Amino acid sequence: MPMQEFLKAGYGWYIKTAHVEYKRALGLGERFRVATWIDAIRRNEVEVKFEISRSSNGKLCSDGHFVYTLISLKTGRAEVIPDCISKKYAI
Repeated sequence: MPMQEFLKAGYGWYIKTAHVEYKRALGLGERFRVATWIDAIRRNEVEVKFEISRSSNGKLCSDGHFVYTLISLKTGRAEVIPDCISKKYAI
C-alpha cells in the first residue's frame, strides 16, 4: 500500500521504536540487499523487521526492527489500524 493511500485516508506513521544491530561493515559503494517484512500487526502499531546483506557473498551485515504507530494526521494521535489496512498485509 503506497504512502499516498495512507495520506489520502488521513493517516500517517510515527516511528515508535528503531533497533539496529550491526554485524559487519559495508564499504563505501559496496552493493547490498535489503529484505523487509511485517512481523506483527497489533491494535495501532506494526512491527517491521529487516536484514541488510552484502550482495557479493550474502553475508548478513545488519538486522533489526522498527515499530510504527498509525496516527491521525488531523489529531496527531494514535489510531486503531482499520481492518481494510490489516487485510492488505495479512498472509
